[in-house]
Amino acid sequence: SSLLRLQAAAITDAGVREIFRETENRIRSMALVHEKLYRSTNLARIDIADYLRSLADLLYRSSAITPEKVAIDVTGGDIYLEIDDAVPCGLIVNELLSNALKHAFPDDRAGRIDIRLAERDDGAISLTVQDDGVGLPAGFRMEAAGTLGLQLIQGLVQQIDGTIDVRRRNNGTEFGVVFHRKRGANAAAAHPDR
Repeated sequence: SSLLRLQAAAITDAGVREIFRETENRIRSMALVHEKLYRSTNLARIDIADYLRSLADLLYRSSAITPEKVAIDVTGGDIYLEIDDAVPCGLIVNELLSNALKHAFPDDRAGRIDIRLAERDDGAISLTVQDDGVGLPAGFRMEAAGTLGLQLIQGLVQQIDGTIDVRRRNNGTEFGVVFHRKRGANAAAAHPDR
């Protein structure tokens, strides 16, 4: 991450510099998972809501958004994920939140971004990233998206055997991801300190 930051400082092309910054954020997202694991009492599972709050704060501070203009709220109960689910989940949020911070609030527009995490009755994990920004362009289709970030999201959702749903709202956009924990994590979630 630091090497990328140093290299980016020597680049004059703003577009290339932005690619370096996005890659640095992806690396920091993965590093944060490991940092949370090493600080926990259990080195196999992570409190995903706590991790997503830290990730949101990290991305918020590294964005060009005026702090008073956009609020970010992360809600979620005691949901623990193993690292094989936590890393892709964190990278998905990294991409969705970065996109919202970059595109949803142009011209210093005010708004909010909500990240919600919940366990459904069927045991699946529901992850929602919603903003009240300008919304997606008309005719947007996730499967036809040409950007690396949106392609990465689709690959990560497949990696966790999940599904993704994109909804255009009157005010903003909502991305919903649903997936099941890896085998064995459901029982462990009830006893996170074991």
